[in-house]
Amino acid sequence: MAEENISAVRKKITAEFQLFDYENNNTVDVREIGTIMYSLGCFPTQADIREFIAEVEEDNSEIVHLEKFLPAMTKVLLENK
Repeated sequence: MAEENISAVRKKITAEFQLFDYENNNTVDVREIGTIMYSLGCFPTQADIREFIAEVEEDNSEIVHLEKFLPAMTKVLLENK
């Protein structure tokens, strides 16, 4: 996959993430993750969402940081899951 595609995907993910980053601190509540995934054109099951959250959530804090979300979500979009 071309670098510009990855860059475009990462920009899109970051922009969507920031819509739900109400405190402007590069974090979102885990409850927003499914909505962000849907808004990026993914249609995960509840199980998929739980699995994804388990991968990116910060120590059961119910917080997801952009630096963890971005690579994981980039991978999901590039693999078209």
